[in-house]
Amino acid sequence: MSKLVEYATDWANSVSYPIDKCILLLAPRTKMATSRLFIKLCAALPVEEVKRRNEVDRHDLQKTFVLARLSVKTIDLTIPETIEVSEKSDLIEFTPIIITANPQPGPSTSTAPSNQTLASSQKELLDVARLSISYRKLRVFSGSTVHGKDEDPYHVWKTQAKALIEEAETEVSQAEKRRRLREALRSPALEVIDDLRRENPSATAKDYLQALEVVYGSTLTGEELFHQFFAIEQKAGETPSHYLSRLQGALRHVLQKGGIPEDKMNAVILKQFIRGIIYEPLLLVDLRLRELHETPPTYLTLLGKVRRWEEETSNKQEKAKGQSRNSVAAAHTVSNNDLAERMSKIEKMLKHSTLGNAHVNQQQQSQPPPSRERRTNQSLDLPRFCYNCGQDGHMKRSCANQANAALVNGKLISHLHQQGNAKGHLRRGKQMSNKQD
Repeated sequence: MSKLVEYATDWANSVSYPIDKCILLLAPRTKMATSRLFIKLCAALPVEEVKRRNEVDRHDLQKTFVLARLSVKTIDLTIPETIEVSEKSDLIEFTPIIITANPQPGPSTSTAPSNQTLASSQKELLDVARLSISYRKLRVFSGSTVHGKDEDPYHVWKTQAKALIEEAETEVSQAEKRRRLREALRSPALEVIDDLRRENPSATAKDYLQALEVVYGSTLTGEELFHQFFAIEQKAGETPSHYLSRLQGALRHVLQKGGIPEDKMNAVILKQFIRGIIYEPLLLVDLRLRELHETPPTYLTLLGKVRRWEEETSNKQEKAKGQSRNSVAAAHTVSNNDLAERMSKIEKMLKHSTLGNAHVNQQQQSQPPPSRERRTNQSLDLPRFCYNCGQDGHMKRSCANQANAALVNGKLISHLHQQGNAKGHLRRGKQMSNKQD
């Protein structure tokens, strides 16, 4: 007798339920009230009373156990593999475990029922074991235009859901697969599945994914996606490994739509990777990727080579930056020393210059200041003669002679020629001379 059957038997005895009229229902933990569970179960089984417990199994999964007392013996009923209970968006699948009383030995007891009971018990234990397998839950997908924080976009969710279904192909029953998909869906995506179940009650988990693909998937054909794949190029700032991963994701969609045979994927992704690498062309030379057309590597092998190249290139760049920083620091130290020497020389020069200026100032202060007349003549640099009569030896203010403008102009013109004055002054002097004439 299995542990679950023993558990159910002890529970039935503790509440005074007849063993041959009891059934244990096992499902993931639900928040639905016990009264509502009773009403929903009455639609599938002749239930008279139910008892409920919420417990945690050995895999740390929270489960809801329901012990149902029936109005008839379980041996007289045809109990389905799963019993579905739904209310609004909450859908629960119960796995029934039949509790059978041990038959009394006697001459009328045949071996056939015992074998049948054994086979039924083994099947029940197998279903319970499948249900008890610890699995990674899918993230939520609702299909609404505004994604929640705990929600994945459709193409990400679809990839994870398909992987989960394929990995559990031989381990989990079809009912368990459907349950896992529905528990990850929210409206309006869940309504799509509800519509499918009404049209086809025996729809499989793959049928669920196909229905969601019709509503939320790409409408492009495999050939159109294949042409779009060859237009994907490396973006600015994108590493080669990220670019290769992006190519693989796009090519995976092409494969799902039937746009490319699976055995051609390695050659196609290598070809587009070589064409689309724009910012790191040296990678193609270092890894000799152009020589691998005949025997293209797998995606994982190619990705490993690309990541190794990126790491080696990054290490080389770090070493070069370190050497550059050291050289800059050394040059900075030399320049600081040179600057200190120059500043010392400049300070010495300023010191000598200050001493020299002080000596000159002392000499100038010791000499008498020049007369006003001498300062005026030095500043104007004019010839010394009388500007009234043109004779030397006296000034105009002390002249008693008659005015001689021609002589004065002649001397001024001669002086201007000696000083290298402009021609305009010369012409003006000539004009003045002509007017005097």
